[in-house]
Amino acid sequence: MVNDYISPWDSFFPSLIFSTNLFIYFIPELLLLSYLLLSLIFLVVFFSQQSKYFLSKVKLKYVLKNITVNITVRLFKFLFVIILLYGYIFAMTIEETFIFNNLLIIDSFSVFTKLFLSSVFMVVLFFCFQFVLFESLGSLELPILFGFSLFFSIVLLSSVDFFLMYLMVEALTFIVCILIATNYSSSFSLESAIKYFIVSSLASGFIIYGIFWIYAITKGTSFIGFKTFCLYNSNNTNLIISLKLPILLMVLGFLIKLGSFPFSIWTPDVYEGSPVFVVFYFIVGLKTVFIFIFTRILFFVFSEFHFYWHWFLIVAAVGSFLFGGFGAYSQKNLKRFFAYTSLNQLGFILLGLSSYSFELAVSSTLFFLVTYVINNIMFFSIFLCFYNSNSYRPITLLADLKGLSYFYPWQAIGLTIALFSFIGLPPLAGFFSKFFILLSASKSNFFFCIIIALFSNGVSAFYYIKILKLIWFEPFEKLKLKSFFFKSFLNRKIVLVLLLCAIFNCFFFLSSGFFLNFFNLIGTSCFIPTFH
Repeated sequence: MVNDYISPWDSFFPSLIFSTNLFIYFIPELLLLSYLLLSLIFLVVFFSQQSKYFLSKVKLKYVLKNITVNITVRLFKFLFVIILLYGYIFAMTIEETFIFNNLLIIDSFSVFTKLFLSSVFMVVLFFCFQFVLFESLGSLELPILFGFSLFFSIVLLSSVDFFLMYLMVEALTFIVCILIATNYSSSFSLESAIKYFIVSSLASGFIIYGIFWIYAITKGTSFIGFKTFCLYNSNNTNLIISLKLPILLMVLGFLIKLGSFPFSIWTPDVYEGSPVFVVFYFIVGLKTVFIFIFTRILFFVFSEFHFYWHWFLIVAAVGSFLFGGFGAYSQKNLKRFFAYTSLNQLGFILLGLSSYSFELAVSSTLFFLVTYVINNIMFFSIFLCFYNSNSYRPITLLADLKGLSYFYPWQAIGLTIALFSFIGLPPLAGFFSKFFILLSASKSNFFFCIIIALFSNGVSAFYYIKILKLIWFEPFEKLKLKSFFFKSFLNRKIVLVLLLCAIFNCFFFLSSGFFLNFFNLIGTSCFIPTFH
């Protein structure tokens, strides 16, 4: 019976009948896709008619900037509506609902991740938009690219089919390559884009080879079909053993995509050659998407094979702790510093995912990831508001932060809260996020990994405190930084983002029980009740 399983793609197109419930669940995606397609049509018509008006280069640049502003502002409005719709869907979602003939799933996990990701993308798009105007890059396609990256991300988070998942991952990869190469005049930026494309191609090769092998064995590409196949053939030892290699290949591919140890050599170079807002998108957007879908695959699909793939995650976590911690110690360039520190934090996520306690593993990982993203938003919200007054370029060196507290004390306090939360000092939210990751590891008897994690966290505390020394105590002759946000009309929006992040960090301990129960419920929805 299981071997006669038909892939959802065989009957996909005849089944596209929109019922009322289906339409409600898919309205946010349809709204976003419709706006992006209409914007593309408008741009094509505009450029096709441009030659009739004989615009000069100066006037054309002014017109393009206005079009970029209009497209971005309307995209902001659409994102706000989408966030409200996802909030409504999240409130009414009770149990799993499969749509498009089991290609997509609507459950608490997928809706929460899409709601959270849409909110993060709104912040990313905001700073990307302002940064492009500041640098006068004239990149009209940037808001469209970010919009499509969000669309592919939210479809990816709902996918329960290997082939659909692969298509969305590849679409994201191509968009990221274009974003890295935004500064077309820089050979360093183009080199970084080529490096990322090559590494991502290698990772995609592992993933698609694993999917092909799974299809050859199970005769299907659905997550549900794979779980059903494993259930009905659990006594067939040879058949189950044959699935180990494709599963490990897919895990390996996602570890490369995440840039974990030992596949992390490329991350500092790619980060350094990318614009700062793309680095921001890498840390809070792209990695978040991949970790969410990686969690879904590990615990929704490959949970029966936990004994085999969790060793991969343990090795990657320990290596990420050491390589990221010691790599960031000697860095002076801010982008390379972010690459190594994000690798160090990724070690905690991988350690949490490798736990034997599935519910605690997923809930602690989700909590850590949300806290980490909020801390990065807080850090970048301040970091992206300044430029070097000597070169009139974005700050690139840690030394540029000297004397920040003397002229911008509130921004310095915000950076201090974010850095202390990265270290994990109580009672900030970063302390609780790391505590529950280590608690999950202790219940699995990973005591050696806990020792390595604590040692790495001690090393990271040293270089975070070194940044605080630059901000608060380092002598300086002249402040190199100037703000181009805090004295403008954007002041209220940035202050609101910083205030919300600071409140979450400083007062999390007052409502920790609520948040932990919430993430536990979200993590539980990762599992299919039939197989749990």
